[in-house]
Amino acid sequence: MKIMNLFKTVSLMTLFAVSGASQALVITIFDGATSVSVSDGGVGDLSGATGKVIADNTLGGWSYSVTAESTSGTLFANLWETTIDTSSTSGGTLTITVTDTYSGVNAGSAFASSIYNAAAVGQPEGGPASVTVAGDSLHFESWVNASLVLSDTITAIGGDSNVTSVAVTSPLTISQIAVITHVGGEKTSFDGNTHVKVPEPVSLALLGIGLIGLGLARKRAV
Repeated sequence: MKIMNLFKTVSLMTLFAVSGASQALVITIFDGATSVSVSDGGVGDLSGATGKVIADNTLGGWSYSVTAESTSGTLFANLWETTIDTSSTSGGTLTITVTDTYSGVNAGSAFASSIYNAAAVGQPEGGPASVTVAGDSLHFESWVNASLVLSDTITAIGGDSNVTSVAVTSPLTISQIAVITHVGGEKTSFDGNTHVKVPEPVSLALLGIGLIGLGLARKRAV
């Protein structure tokens, strides 16, 4: 059995200067053939809390655990999961999309992202940091309304960051996408966040949407 681990602080959706509340928080899982959506308080949501969705299930050859949460009053919303493993030898691609809508958005429009891997994609935790299994990758995109504002593909240990700007209007829809590609039976886990660059002094009310706990694994083929 091979246990693969990846931690990230990454370019995935989130924090805006906002005065309103979030709505319509949805996680969508797509394995290339079947799509499953879990909405806040809907069927399949295991969180039991408003503003937080937990989807934990299997789809095709994948096992997944994804938590998405809208939070207020904090600069960062994080995404993490560390305990998924796998024993399959087959590969494939799984796409996770998180979407939420906000009202009362402040005009601030500079988005920053940072990335950190505690272990290379497709490598065991504590394994060789410079080695990446060919073909294994995580690709992250952040969309604000219809504009792609941040995008990163990670295939090895390391850190990265970027900043971009986009004109925002209210209400604002944010979509956060993670595309996981495996050539075999790997595990992918990560921490990630995206936030609005707030000028000093920080005096804005902040509302964030973040994935907390995205753990992905291939399950054993029958």
